[in-house]
Order: sequence, then C-alpha cells, then structure tokens
Amino acid sequence: MRILITGASKGIGAAIAAEVIHDASALMLVARSEDLLHNVKEKIATLNSECEISVFAGDVAEESDVEKLITEVNSNYSGLDALINCAGFAIPATSVQETTPDIWKEMFRVNVFSAYLMTRASIPLLSKSDSPSIVNIGSTAGISARPGWSAYAASKAAMVNFSNTMAEELKPYGIRVHCLAPGRTATELRRVLAPDEDQSTIMQPDAVARVTRFLIGPDADVISGQTIQVRL
Repeated sequence: MRILITGASKGIGAAIAAEVIHDASALMLVARSEDLLHNVKEKIATLNSECEISVFAGDVAEESDVEKLITEVNSNYSGLDALINCAGFAIPATSVQETTPDIWKEMFRVNVFSAYLMTRASIPLLSKSDSPSIVNIGSTAGISARPGWSAYAASKAAMVNFSNTMAEELKPYGIRVHCLAPGRTATELRRVLAPDEDQSTIMQPDAVARVTRFLIGPDADVISGQTIQVRL
C-alpha cells in the first residue's frame, strides 16, 4: 500500500506513520521540518524493512509545495492508495475578542485549506488505486462547543463537513473518505495547550493511529462518510 501522511513529523502524524508502515510498500512522510521527518523515518524504518520511506519537507497549505509533492509521488510511485491529512495548528485557549484575524486565517489555512489542496491534487493518483481512501484528522472540538477555542473548533467543524461532502463527491472515483475526530490526545502540541494536564490520564497517539490503520483498510468501506470519534 502506498501511503502519504501530512503532519507526520510528530504527535498523531508520527504515531500513524509507525502504525500504518506495517501495511505499506511505500510511505511518504510530509511536514515542514525535514530534520523531524528524518527522525521519524529513522525510528520506524526497522518496523518494516521492505517499506520504502521518503520524506518531503514543505508546507501543504501552499499550492506550489503541494504541486511539487504530488509530482514527486507520481514520479516515484505512479499512484497512491491512502492519503492521511494530519497537518494541524492550534494555540492555547483565547477568547474570540482576543483572537486576531491573522490567527483565525492561519487556523483555517493549516487545518482546512491544506486538506483541500492535498485532496484536490491527489485525486488523479488515488484514482489509479484498486482501494483508495482518504482519512482527514479532525477533532471532537469540531462537533461540540469549545469556548475559548472558536477558531480551532470552527476549522475542525469545517474539516468534518468537507470530509462528509468529499465522501459523496468522490464516490464515482471509488475513493472512500473518513473523518477521524480524536478527543484529548497526549502530544507535544497538547502539552503546550494544557501544560498542567497529566498526559498519562488522556488518550495516547497510538490509539488514534490504530483506528486510522483500520480506516485505510478494506474493512472500512462500509463506514465511508462517517465522522469517527476516538476518545477516552
């Protein structure tokens, strides 16, 4: 299986890479930090010695970077079986009065626009697969009220609806689309957002990764278009 993961340099994205590599013939890790991507590659390479792992340092919310990435993927692998949109951005709780327009724009640029660009550009590659799928990493913040997190919650709500809409729109291409909505997860980002939280008491990234692995597999074809909550 040829799998591409955005936001793969740390947190949930890195955990997904470590999980899905077991099913992968080719794994493409994408994020802005090349050094962090190579760290992830080094850690997971021994999990499947037959998988070809490549890294791409770029901003998937920039059209030019996405075009370069897709060209590289097509050149190296001639197609794609699974796209996992995990790139994300968040800031500590901030009232709507204190949330600047620039922060609001950046939240949607990273959390939603990147998924649009990647989905749009990947359709020709996914269409070559016998069982193509897209998993968009949303959040439970996108399906319930989150005072202090209006920009983040709104962007994740947009991801939920984008995913559900794509599930219908991409049916003619045979592409399954799922939105995975994790609750509180013990990541580096979560530590910044909630520094006083005991991360041993909340969900670990590998729990999200295991569900993601299921969703890109053949048994998840009956739940395409659904938003799957994963939380303790």
